[in-house]
Amino acid sequence: KQIASFKEHIEASIKTNIPLIVHSRDAEKETFEILNEYKNENLKILMHCFTGSKEFSEKLMTLNSFFSASGIITFKNSIELQETFKFIPMDKLLIETDSPFLAPVPNRGKKNEPSFIDFTAAKLAEIKEISKEDCPFTNDTLFVKAIRPEMSETTTFAEPSPSISIVTTSVAGLGNAEPETSAISSRPVLKRLLRFQVQH
Repeated sequence: KQIASFKEHIEASIKTNIPLIVHSRDAEKETFEILNEYKNENLKILMHCFTGSKEFSEKLMTLNSFFSASGIITFKNSIELQETFKFIPMDKLLIETDSPFLAPVPNRGKKNEPSFIDFTAAKLAEIKEISKEDCPFTNDTLFVKAIRPEMSETTTFAEPSPSISIVTTSVAGLGNAEPETSAISSRPVLKRLLRFQVQH
């Protein structure tokens, strides 16, 4: 059922030409194989709260995917994930809060909020060995250019403001809900982003 629902969401993303946000957990092989079936469909893929392997990210980049870093990259036991984000090209990265979850260090364990994203940005800058001020993911047009390029020439943003490039995902994912219910509950999100969660 979950695979059928995933494909339904992918096809809806293609039909409506809106981004597909995927949260893949313990399902790297299945996630890539399914997405790869649509490699010629010009999918706009954002891997939300990415915690996958370097090998997984390499495969996803063949599909022109983008990757969003959450507060998890600040955790001291996330060495392998930090190395993966060091490998992923800067122009493929965004940051997110995943509020109210996954608050970054030094606020780990607290209810997450958008203001904490500065800690995630600082950590990602450290991983990339650049200053936080030089990070392109603080450019307010990055999200539009990366995910909705058709808007880039017609949308103007005040400078400076990171509000567009920061992906704050507090909308509930599909999780373990039945696909039929999930498909209905996710429809209000279709106007902006199409989100799906894949897990065993």
